[in-house]
Amino acid sequence: MATLPAPVRPRTIETSAEQRRRPFGSNFAPQSQVYFLYFPFFLGVFGAAVWAFPTDFMFVLGALVGSLVGIYVLIDIIFRSAPLRLTTIYGMTILLGYNLGTFNTWLTLERGTLTVAEVVARDPSALGRAVGVCMVTAAVLFITGELFERPLFGSEFYLTFESGTLPIVFVTTLLLAAAYASGKLSFMGLAADESGRINPATQLILWWFAPAYAYTVCAALNTTGPTRLIVRVIAVIQTFAMVPLGRRQFAFGLLLALIATRLGRFRLRLPMYKKVLIGIVATVLITVASLSFFYLRIAGWRAKVKGNISLVEHLKTGYDLLQKTDPAEILTLLGTNVAHRTFVIGFFSDLLEASQHSTPLLGKDLLYNLQLTVPSAISRDKFGILPYAPNGGGEEVMANMQWGFSYIDEANSLLTAGALDFGFLGVLLYPLAFSFMLRFAAEWVQYAVPTKMAVIISFAYIYQTLQSEAEPVGYFLEIRCTILVVLVLYILARVPLFSLRSLD
Repeated sequence: MATLPAPVRPRTIETSAEQRRRPFGSNFAPQSQVYFLYFPFFLGVFGAAVWAFPTDFMFVLGALVGSLVGIYVLIDIIFRSAPLRLTTIYGMTILLGYNLGTFNTWLTLERGTLTVAEVVARDPSALGRAVGVCMVTAAVLFITGELFERPLFGSEFYLTFESGTLPIVFVTTLLLAAAYASGKLSFMGLAADESGRINPATQLILWWFAPAYAYTVCAALNTTGPTRLIVRVIAVIQTFAMVPLGRRQFAFGLLLALIATRLGRFRLRLPMYKKVLIGIVATVLITVASLSFFYLRIAGWRAKVKGNISLVEHLKTGYDLLQKTDPAEILTLLGTNVAHRTFVIGFFSDLLEASQHSTPLLGKDLLYNLQLTVPSAISRDKFGILPYAPNGGGEEVMANMQWGFSYIDEANSLLTAGALDFGFLGVLLYPLAFSFMLRFAAEWVQYAVPTKMAVIISFAYIYQTLQSEAEPVGYFLEIRCTILVVLVLYILARVPLFSLRSLD
């Protein structure tokens, strides 16, 4: 990959003495011309063109261009070991979630001679401008990351899998099994009680599971002897355990695991066609998992049971449905569902357009998301948040109140929160602010806890930035969960029987 010449290469603020002691390594790759110059210029020019000429053709072209850049970055991270920067990852996430999602809808939605804008009954100019803003936001993230964010891990850093590996793998699996067995974790994730509250311990387990699963997969490739067999069996079990949690969680979990394998010394030295084959196999696996999840979801609908039902009941009804229904029928229904679900840019385009013509909320949505992280033990109504739907839909409610919309459940993200609060400026600033918030936390946590634990927490931050439909509250919860994990590890480290010093 081309890099900037050393004399003109921008430098981050850093201390050499600190870098030599940095647990995650300090041998950083130089800034890349691709991410510092080429991609930002490419995205900026096309984004500005789509904004200036928001026709249906430019709308589709912008979606395609953003998709290609996002796919390139994804391949660069997984197969070419590009430096892991949260700003770069989230820039990729925006392009894949919004541009590629939009292009997929244009490509797969049955619409006859109608345009996508006509099918979804939206202003084509507003949709075009939203696509352009996504490209410009990704360009800003790429440039800022190259200038001011050093990679999470140095090129010389590798995970070691010794005595601490099996305890982490076993405890993760046991915690997940206990959450399923208690009914606190069920189909589609966390189960709420009668008052709509979510068990905080189960929420912490679910937060821990995805990054710990990535660690398990990396360990399965890098351990030896009997430990390798045990860890591989557990990795398979954990993979199946992710299926009921949802299609996105499963796909992001596999993607995070692929990224995590970079931190082990095991390397697949394969020609490009075999790497493509691995990508195809992963796609098939995600499709099968999505199909299985959809069977469970349809089974729940047909059961017509009010409230939450156990995962065992879901599995039973899903198996009965499998015996009675042609998989091709469910696959067709799944394809139709995906064609609609990937069009997440509609809500964002409406908020962005409204913010250009009237005053946005000026931070009220950010405050609302911050209040959501307040534990119920401290304030049951989270300091007066009840009027704004504390169990979901608060952003839609505030948008409805501010601009007269009638939304119920839409794709919320940092972009929609930024547009709702500060319009175009918020769209640019929120991804930067929250990416650097997690980055600062990752830099601190590697000194606060054993290295293996710090790596898993950093995996959690990567997992968060991989999700395009993640509100600010998700980022605040990352910090809250990190604090809780650090406190738990601190307490355990003071108990001789459960000392974690060997995990370093």
